Amino acid sequence: MKLEIIRRYRGPNLYVSAPALHLRLHAEFLGTWRIPQSPEDFFAPLIEIFPDLSKRLRGAVVNENVGPSPDMTDGDTLAEGVAQTAIELQKLVGQRVDAATTVPSGTPGGFEIVCEYRDYPVAFFALKAATPLVFHLLSSGNPERFGLRPEYNVAHAIELFLSEAPRHGLDLTTAAIVGAAEARNIPWFRVEYGRGMVQLGYGRFGHRLYQNLWDDESLISTSIIASDKAMTNQILSSLGLW
Repeated sequence: MKLEIIRRYRGPNLYVSAPALHLRLHAEFLGTWRIPQSPEDFFAPLIEIFPDLSKRLRGAVVNENVGPSPDMTDGDTLAEGVAQTAIELQKLVGQRVDAATTVPSGTPGGFEIVCEYRDYPVAFFALKAATPLVFHLLSSGNPERFGLRPEYNVAHAIELFLSEAPRHGLDLTTAAIVGAAEARNIPWFRVEYGRGMVQLGYGRFGHRLYQNLWDDESLISTSIIASDKAMTNQILSSLGLW
């Protein structure tokens, strides 16, 4: 099984009305895999940990008026479980997110997931953690078949996520500034190459921030950017100067 980022939406998009990651989950065996029981029974171990998961899966997989969606395969249901579990994991670490869905994929054994994010490295880390959590339900004493170690443990995996997720998120200073910007409806996004660097605003109104250093301070250029040639080249390229 493998997760691959297709694209990142920095605002409302065709699938959800918020910034989102669009990923492809590669798992060829899912094309012929069948859920041995109802989705709620199958996901029961995770629902015990994330009670809201039951409501999320019911809304995504089952229409209360007509029953299970006729267009969804069992593989789609599993991918939906990964997407919704990733949302619950993000919420555990304080991310204000809510929307996730699956979309049709033209690739055999490929299932596409769209998952809302607030801090995209945390969201991707959550999706990477959610995938083995869901696949673990399939293992039935044979975890190696799904790329899991024999000693894989759900409780330990969640503890590991909770301890590691802050390293993927914004530091406290940057998070506080971003929160103040959001309260004022100022757009912001992570700079792809910036290792914690964010940009507030767009175009000529945009300013980059690294921790408590702004882009008009010489220290950010001499001590941080100039020491990393790859980052320097990418910043110059984004400005049309390379």
